Amino acid sequence: MFILFDRQALFLFQYGVTNPLNLSGTHMYKESFHWKKLIPHIVAVTLFVLIAVVYCQPLFSGKVLNQSDVAGWLGMVHQMQQYKALHGHFPLWNNSMFGGMPAYQIALESGNVLSLGWFHRLFTLFLPAPVSFFFLLCISFYFLAQVLRVNPWISILGALAYGYASFSAILVTAGHETQIQAMGYVPFLLGALILIYEGKYRWGTILTGLFTGLLVAMNHPQISYYFILIALALTLGYTVRWVRARRFRHLALSLSLALGAGALGALTNATTLLTTYDYAQETARSGQLHMTATSDAGQNRSSDDAFQWSYGRAETLSLMVPNVYGGVSESLDKDSRLSKALDQGHLPSWESDQFFSAFNAYWGDQPETMGPVYLGAIICFLFIFGCVYARTPQKAWLIGVTALAVLMAWGRHFAPFNDYLFNHLPLYSKFRAPSMTLFIPQLTVPLLVTLGLQQLFYGQDPIPFIQRRFNLSLVLTGAVLLAGIALYVTLTYQSAQDVQRDQYLIQINKVDPIVGKGFLQAAREDRQDLFGTDLLRSMLFIAGAALMLGLFIRKRLGSGYALAGLTLLVVADLVLVDTRYLNYHSFMNKDEAAVSISPTPADRAISQDTSYYRVLNLSDGVDNAFQESETAYFHNALGGYHPARLALIEDLINYQLSTTPINQAVLNMFNTKYVILPHPLSPVTISSESGTPPKEPIVEQNQGALGPCWLVRSLHRVDGPVEAMRALNHFDPEDSAIIERQAAVPFEPQYSNGDSICLLHNDNDLITYASSGKKGDFAVFSEIYYPRGWKAYIDDVETPIVKVDYALRGLSVPPGRHLIRFVFRPASFYLGEKIASFSTWLMLLLFLGTLAAEARRLWLLRGRANHSS
Repeated sequence: MFILFDRQALFLFQYGVTNPLNLSGTHMYKESFHWKKLIPHIVAVTLFVLIAVVYCQPLFSGKVLNQSDVAGWLGMVHQMQQYKALHGHFPLWNNSMFGGMPAYQIALESGNVLSLGWFHRLFTLFLPAPVSFFFLLCISFYFLAQVLRVNPWISILGALAYGYASFSAILVTAGHETQIQAMGYVPFLLGALILIYEGKYRWGTILTGLFTGLLVAMNHPQISYYFILIALALTLGYTVRWVRARRFRHLALSLSLALGAGALGALTNATTLLTTYDYAQETARSGQLHMTATSDAGQNRSSDDAFQWSYGRAETLSLMVPNVYGGVSESLDKDSRLSKALDQGHLPSWESDQFFSAFNAYWGDQPETMGPVYLGAIICFLFIFGCVYARTPQKAWLIGVTALAVLMAWGRHFAPFNDYLFNHLPLYSKFRAPSMTLFIPQLTVPLLVTLGLQQLFYGQDPIPFIQRRFNLSLVLTGAVLLAGIALYVTLTYQSAQDVQRDQYLIQINKVDPIVGKGFLQAAREDRQDLFGTDLLRSMLFIAGAALMLGLFIRKRLGSGYALAGLTLLVVADLVLVDTRYLNYHSFMNKDEAAVSISPTPADRAISQDTSYYRVLNLSDGVDNAFQESETAYFHNALGGYHPARLALIEDLINYQLSTTPINQAVLNMFNTKYVILPHPLSPVTISSESGTPPKEPIVEQNQGALGPCWLVRSLHRVDGPVEAMRALNHFDPEDSAIIERQAAVPFEPQYSNGDSICLLHNDNDLITYASSGKKGDFAVFSEIYYPRGWKAYIDDVETPIVKVDYALRGLSVPPGRHLIRFVFRPASFYLGEKIASFSTWLMLLLFLGTLAAEARRLWLLRGRANHSS
């Protein structure tokens, strides 16, 4: 892929090029091209593939990843896959969760003939996941480093540092595939922007469009948002230089090309962008919760909610020392002090297990975590060295955006700053987990490292200058490690939840408080051991890297050996930590994966009923019912999981379905015919020393479920959504329907004995009913109200849909026999398809035109060379 670009720019630092670094901003090169210059690139690609294959070796022995999020996604998408098997395409509406939701928020299948997906397959060399993920991260960073004219061997080191930072392995384990693939395109796109800014207009423009399209296609808005922050910092750095040099024409042209190409690339994903924007207007994250109408009914999404996953200020040391706060929200090792103390406590096994699972290794402020963000001890040391030594125009914005990302990651721990951003930075309030901003240092830190090493190994600085800066970096790194030692001595290793859990377990299980405190102390000592071990580990890796650089600076070690040694140390440092989260045990046999989504006895019992109904799974509690989607694999669930739920269902969860007891009327109106409950004789509720496995959940049929549709006798009008929510607490949904006073209803219902309505067929995007009535009726349908795409027709005449019972659909039905159809045709989807198709064709034509122009340029150059000879 590298031979597509200006060879003079991309092959500057191959062997045989003299003075590869010119700090004045210009460079020298030979006009002739030698195929041997491709060798480092071939080695880089081979290394990236080989390391990823070795790391993910179980994949090639018939195993698959055990990813919780992927398993959940299978539950979300299963009904859509069944629909596709019958119709040849995915539906636009999914019935399997929350009373229904747009299916394109789960999986989107475009009908466009052309797709940028082929470029994605090319850039991942058609490798299987997760090998392709690690390769994409590495090759993308390598491209960026080549655009910045970094020696290929140094670029390899930086690429491996970016690709194998712990966050990558954690995302793979969790199944956050769209996120890690989006991260893979950020360096590509950043490099394309730099090509434009450096005057390579032709290739920079087309590649900016292409990589923007691929980044947006990964459909992870938060990573795209963080890219914009990086790009703004980069652009600001270049703009300052252009203004100082009075290069206003280049400034205007570069920014115009960048914005135009970015817009074109984004529009190739118009279907995703428009449907997501359309959907966002009805979601909880949009800040449009209907219960916000009065202060006593609810409140807008606050920074307290958004900043739950805030990185602790001391926890930031995990960038260099991974287990400063215990690492991961999982139980401690079986050979830990806590485990031994529990064994000596002579507790029943079930009680001992409760204590053991109550005190996780991680004890920081985040609700839970799958692991720390670890950039590598050596990489952090080299970053400090780059900060004090490197002289590159890129340094200022790299340091600035890195510091900004760390401050943003602190969230509520740096409240004045982050509250201001939350309230004023456009779109920032739409995202959660501020700790995710540490993706930015994962990119910017190794990038500055490569630039610093480029100057060290290929610059012309005098040895005394290098030695002074190297010594300063050692002092600064030592200060950071001393701060780590101070934390090791002074931290409490105890979270606020630990004391609560300890008191709860002592109270419930009648354990001697002194014994309980001993268990807590053992857990604290275990956590301190985790920190201390990793602190020593980081010191040793840093010492090894410092020794290697020191020997090179003193001319006692060649550059080739020094670079190879540094690369090996960096890979060893990172991969050894990565294997704590993604390892052999992360994979499972394919038959085991199939078992993990097999129906339970409760699922099989419910599936005997072939009518149309919904299921609420309370076997693991009310909260979990709306955080899991496995139930949706087998049934139409009232619960489910989606990171951005509709505001209507969110309100019902908060005010009706998470209450004690659950509002039975709401279950009835959503046609919740079956409820899955925990077995009454669960081991949690009995004292047993045998460790009895959990008993299977039981099924309870809800006799009050109202079915897919019904006719009401009256309408109960209320003043706005808040009163509608309150009215749900004391109404009979079978008898009356709650509507807001401003809703237009052509006539009052006049229900008569014998009037009826029934569901004929629910085919996701098309629902058909039949009604019969002597006078005008009002029908209620147990489907979530969603005004952006659903239209109702009575005998092919469009009829307005009325929101009733706070969240359902209602329809006035005239007397007589009628065929009622609900059709889902969201305008955002069909408009997006047209725009995306046009933009993709234009993008590909521009790409082919650029290739043709480049071929013509090379042909003319070759002709001139032959003529000269």
